[in-house]
Amino acid sequence: MQQTDDTIVLLTTVPDLKTGQLLAQTLVEQKIAACVNLLPVMQSYYLWQGEIECDNEQQLIIKTESSLLNQAETLIRKHHPYEVPELIAIKPTAMGEDYLEWLKQCLQK
Repeated sequence: MQQTDDTIVLLTTVPDLKTGQLLAQTLVEQKIAACVNLLPVMQSYYLWQGEIECDNEQQLIIKTESSLLNQAETLIRKHHPYEVPELIAIKPTAMGEDYLEWLKQCLQK
């Protein structure tokens, strides 16, 4: 394992497969993300405008670098149907050395 410096894991949820696929493909095509995992349908419970809501959603796990975080946020907000999309950046402390090298190569423009 190698300590990471600039690597970020960005999380967002989407209401359907089509939206998730569009975001995932666009993020990778534009080299904003090296990889996006689109997880199967899950149930999300949350407060919205004072009411408890329950909806089916899909989770995107986006692997990128902190230097690309603003671009990722702009793209997600542009294509996201939610008024308030989930955007959570997590900083991993370490990654497999070969995976980290691959990630960096994918993001080079």
